[in-house]
This record gives sequence, structure tokens and C-alpha cells, in this order.
Amino acid sequence: ERDHHGQTPSMKILEPDRVKSLAATTVFLVGLVLITFSGWNNWTVVRKAKSQSQLIHCELNKLNDCAKNYLVAAEGVSETAAGNLRRLFCSPKVQPKRTNRRRVVLDVGQGTTGTRSVAYAASLLGKYVLHFETYLLPNGTLGHRRQKIYSKWQSMKRTPSGCHAWLDHSVSFLDDENKKYDMMLGIPPSNYGSDLLRYIPDAHILITQRDYRDWYRARIREHKRTPAPYQRPCGDKLQYYTEEESLALQQADEAYWKCLMPPGRITLLDVFRENSTDLWIKLAHALEVNISKKFMEENAFPRTWHLDKL
Repeated sequence: ERDHHGQTPSMKILEPDRVKSLAATTVFLVGLVLITFSGWNNWTVVRKAKSQSQLIHCELNKLNDCAKNYLVAAEGVSETAAGNLRRLFCSPKVQPKRTNRRRVVLDVGQGTTGTRSVAYAASLLGKYVLHFETYLLPNGTLGHRRQKIYSKWQSMKRTPSGCHAWLDHSVSFLDDENKKYDMMLGIPPSNYGSDLLRYIPDAHILITQRDYRDWYRARIREHKRTPAPYQRPCGDKLQYYTEEESLALQQADEAYWKCLMPPGRITLLDVFRENSTDLWIKLAHALEVNISKKFMEENAFPRTWHLDKL
């Protein structure tokens, strides 16, 4: 049977409005399915990540005192922090195929502790400095604004288990970005310094300090989604912790580094409390640079700097 256009029912051309409606409905249903699948998949990954963290068993008697005390302190604050530290200290590691035997200074202090000031000061002392996304050349000049040295860092699997698996197997990504650097500040050393030590075993550790409570208030105000202040947080954020909890984690982290490093390979620097001369002397010592009294008299230790003023 044909209609007055000479078409069978199966041959009928749908009206434009109906075509649009059908297409919109199809797109909506497909999107709903994808979102549901994605949500379920993410939930499954998170559950899997949590279960894997719980499966990491640490025998405290096999850990060195530095790691043991750090883990015990974290257990008193957060099971998430403790679980991440268990994975850091207890999971098997694949040693890097290549190691950097240069004496690089790693600042394991958190951001908002004067790291920009210290980075600029180090460049004035003739060093090549990496500070987060900024590459500083000797004598305070700005290098290329990198397309995020952390593009590789950020491209790792974003689940906690993926983060841990990636770090257990590889930390040599930095070598592809810059063949020559003398100092690193900000992420990754601030939260992944322990992992970087496997790649840079002769590193000198610097801790930029600030009053814990002042730091927490400034950091949560300006960068609340920043990583929690301990080693290898893998997705754990500062915003999940109270001021007191954050203080406990920072104290434990600092105590860990003081315990781990020999006295000659760690320097503490407080840009907020120490005078200019002391800051120059301590930084020069960490970088193994000779510094003159005349230089320190003519150049106050920088308290901050901005890219647009370089």
C-alpha cells in the first residue's frame, strides 16, 4: 500500500522537527549512558585504590626510625595520609635506569613559605633554578616559561593507585625537560622529594619554613586545592584537613627530613624571620657558592618577586 506520494510507510521521510527531536533524544540517552558508565568506573577505581592502599602492609620493625616515626605520626592524623605513606615506604620500587649524581638542591618545604624569594636569590647567585612552572637562569634572568615541566607529571594516572604505581616505577621524567638545573622548588620536591631522592641520590635538602599556623591560613586562602603537606599525598588535598591536623603532618614531615639527612646535607631557611645576611649565608652554603660580604651588603635578600618585573 502506498500513500499519495507514492511511498510505502517504511519509505516515508520524517518531518524536520521530528528528526531534530529524535536526534536530541538519542544524544541525551547516549550521554546519560556514558556519564553513568564513567561515574561507575571512577567509583570502582576509587574503591579499588582504597582497597589497594589498605592491602599495603608495613612491618614497622623493618622500617628505619625516620620512616617509622613519620608513619606513626600520620596514623594519629588521617588513615588516608597513613595509607599513602605505607605505600611510599613499603611497596617495592623499580630503581631508575639512570641517576643524576649532581648535587642538586631540593626544597622540600611547602609552597607559600618564601619559595619564590629563595628561587630568585639562588638565580642571583648564578644558579639554574626550577620553581614550579618557571625556569630561572643565572643572575636573575627569566628562562622560557615552560609548557609545564609537570605535563608529564600531570599526565600520570590521576587515581591514587595510578599515582603510586607510576612513582614506584619512574621518576626520571625531569631529565627529558632540563639537562642542567641546580635547584628545584615547589611541586614535585615539596611533596615528592622522597621519590626524587631515588633519582638524585646526592641531593642537598632545603626546607623553607614558615610558622605552621600562618602557613595554613595563607595556603588555604590562596591554594586550598594544593596537596596535603606530607610526602606522596597522591590526590589528598590540604582542604581536607583542619589547621591542627595540617600542623601535625607538617611537623612530622619536617622531623622526617631532619632524621633522614646527615647534618651537612640539610639546610633550614625561614624567609619570614631570619635577617638578610643569615639567609644569604645559609643559601650560599646549600648551593656551595662563595659569597662576599660586599655582595650581601649591596643586595638585600629578596622577599618576593613577580614574573612581570623580571
